[in-house]
Amino acid sequence: ANQRTNIPGLLAAGECDYSIHGANRLGANSLVSCVYGGFIAAPAALEYAQNVERGNGANGSKLYDDELKLQQGFNDDLLKQSGGENQHIIHEEMGKWMTDNVTVVRYNDRLKATDEKLVELQERYRRISINDSNMWATHAMPHARQLKNMLELARVITLGALNRDESRGAHYKPDFPNRDDDKFLKTTIAEYSGDGPVLSYREVDVSLIEPRKRDYSHNKQDKAGTAASATASGLPPKDGAQQVPSDGSELKPQDLSSATIWGQNKEQVRDVNHGEAETRREQDKSIDDAGGKKV
Repeated sequence: ANQRTNIPGLLAAGECDYSIHGANRLGANSLVSCVYGGFIAAPAALEYAQNVERGNGANGSKLYDDELKLQQGFNDDLLKQSGGENQHIIHEEMGKWMTDNVTVVRYNDRLKATDEKLVELQERYRRISINDSNMWATHAMPHARQLKNMLELARVITLGALNRDESRGAHYKPDFPNRDDDKFLKTTIAEYSGDGPVLSYREVDVSLIEPRKRDYSHNKQDKAGTAASATASGLPPKDGAQQVPSDGSELKPQDLSSATIWGQNKEQVRDVNHGEAETRREQDKSIDDAGGKKV
């Protein structure tokens, strides 16, 4: 409740809030995650901070020192690594494999191959070298730290998709084109084990809103019929469609601040204030007769 997670003091809002994703992920739910999640999480975080039980200053300092020592240990381990692997190449390869095989359209054989590749990249990651002597302002260290996390999360996404043999929202498998609520109306949970993600599932509460099939075909047919009727009657179609005058010429403003409009016939210009029309050739002729130059 209130965007809280199972970790005390950690709240989730935005893209990481899975509770309202599902089939409408490509529709309005991404906006809801951002706006509503933040709207609820902010006062909940304030309430938690105001009411959380606090220890004495000595305990707080010890917690800080222990965490600092832990994080410094991670950095020291990275600095001790030696090998010929380049962290940026590993990052690039990971991105290419994920983009090619683990976006919206997904095939199980490609997902399996991608996970095998990710395991290989994790092994190669252990042989990267931080070739930067300036640890105070280095970009290599934070990038290497984040790359390790990216590889872990990439496996979570890939294995979660591999195990879900259905199509739902932004997860589409051509080999399993339909939604399977009997098997997969549930949330995927991944836990860190140190040896690959451990997946489990949690049932989704649908007691308030019963799931139904999302079908846009009827709406598309209605829009197509409306557009055809508008065209037949000489009216421009709605929904932002391009409006074309009945004579077939599209009038494009040369300058939105000017009253001059050029027609599709580039030789003609019309003054909308006075209704007068003349050709460019006539304009040029009058300029030449006066001894002037065209600009």
